[in-house]
Parts: sequence; structure tokens; C-alpha cells
Amino acid sequence: MQRRHFIQATGATAAVLGAPSLFAQSWPSGPIRIVVGFPPGGGADALARVVAQKLGVIWNQPVVIENKAGASGTLAAEYVAQQASDGTTLLLTTINSHALAPAVFPKLRYHAERDFVPVALLGLTPNLLIASPTQGAKTVKDIVALCKAKPGQVTFGSAGPGTCAAFRARAVQAARQGRRPACALQGQCAPAHRPDRRPDPVQL
Repeated sequence: MQRRHFIQATGATAAVLGAPSLFAQSWPSGPIRIVVGFPPGGGADALARVVAQKLGVIWNQPVVIENKAGASGTLAAEYVAQQASDGTTLLLTTINSHALAPAVFPKLRYHAERDFVPVALLGLTPNLLIASPTQGAKTVKDIVALCKAKPGQVTFGSAGPGTCAAFRARAVQAARQGRRPACALQGQCAPAHRPDRRPDPVQL
């Protein structure tokens, strides 16, 4: 099976522009696509657009962003794995699609190691645990206490199943010493994406 190239990003910080040195001097000879597994306006999308603008200048070729959001970035990874291995389609992804998803979803339609070649690490970002001011929770201990006081009523917003945020949310639940999880995971990547437009009381 032919191998594709991907640009790995775990957040929106400094971009690495050394990727062209990995290819022959005649590359690229035409437009390049960077496929992003997240919706427009998010951190990965913003990072991709900064990188695309810089690479377009360096390569003197159009670099186009193509958003294919869904399934924690695995839809974009599956799509790129099916493209021609000519270096014209790159994948900007995160730990979700190439480390976490393979561990929890055994029937992925791509192989994270066999079907892709890493090009550059573009950035790192911390994870933040935030709560609505209306909840009165100011610490992790407060959030755990809130979940205990309202079992099954506190929603926990994350980027969805199989994502780093969801794993960390489960870790917070595990702090209840193995009891049945009391916080419901909504799987929303941002309050604006919820149908009711209401933010989750707790987000990661």
C-alpha cells in the first residue's frame, strides 16, 4: 500500500516550514491541498491557514485548505489515505486520528503508521478544563463534587469520542474511585456547534 504524507499538529503554536527539504527539487509542480480534520475557525484550521500561506510563498504554488471535519479527525485521515501518493495532498492532524483512534477504534479504514509518512510537528498546546461561572466550580475537586451532587445531570463538553479531551474527561470521572460516571459526555467541540447554542457547564 502506498504511503501518504501528513503534517502533525497538536495545537496552534509555532509552525515548522522545513517540509520542502524532504522532497525532490521538482516538487511541487502544481497546487497542494492541506486536509484538516476539523471545522473552519478552530485551532487546527487557523494553524493550517498560516502554514498554507507561508508554504505558498516558499513553493510559489497555490496551497489550498480543505476541511473534512468529523469522527475526531479520522474521516480526514481516511480520505487522505485514499488519495494519490504524489505529495500533493497533505494531512494536518492531531494525536486523535493517529494515536488515540487506532487504540479505541479497531476497524479504521486506514493504518496510522503504514499509510502515512510524518513530515513535521507544527505545534503543541495545553489542555484547559473550564467551567461555567454559574456552576460555582473553581477547581477539579469542585467539579467532581458537582458531578456527585447532580449525577447524570452535568454535561461535559469535549471534541468527541476518541479525542484527547474525551480521554481526559474520563480521567476526571475515574477520580470518583471507580464509581459509575456521573458526568455525561456531550461530544461537542465548541458551544457554538451545539444545536441549542448553550454551552456545556464543563468543557475540556
